[in-house]
Amino acid sequence: MMEFFTALRKLLKGEVRLDLDSGVMEYRGGRIVAAPASSLLALVSELRNLVGDSAVILVERLGYALGKSTRESMGWNTPKEALEGLREVAKFGGYGIVEIHGDVVEMKNAPVSNFIEDPVLQEYVARYLNGFFRGLCIEPLNVEFRVKEKSIRVKYRFEECR
Repeated sequence: MMEFFTALRKLLKGEVRLDLDSGVMEYRGGRIVAAPASSLLALVSELRNLVGDSAVILVERLGYALGKSTRESMGWNTPKEALEGLREVAKFGGYGIVEIHGDVVEMKNAPVSNFIEDPVLQEYVARYLNGFFRGLCIEPLNVEFRVKEKSIRVKYRFEECR
């Protein structure tokens, strides 16, 4: 396990601080807290039980809050900085590989790949990503799930940060 953390630190060019004794992980001074990918399914299930069809709106707002707090805590001042920073943070956070192709972000080997075959969960994941990207000051124009490739593609454009 220590070899993994050493390799990860090299990959991210020393911008990672790992203190396993105190249970702290940081990237560029921002605290990172991991959660199991399956927690998305549990979150959606609980929200649907609590508020019914309104759950999808809450998931989008939670995505926005997470995107905005990530942008602010990482010190990303522009949408372009946020997009570039997302490439590194995604690797560290276990979100897969983020590639940027013009006006499309592709998340390969995304942790939600086990859930994107379910059309109901696709809607929740799409709304979460809409909120998350808006929190980064990036307007998602289209979210496409590629089940066979286990990837998600988001066509975007930059928007004004508020």
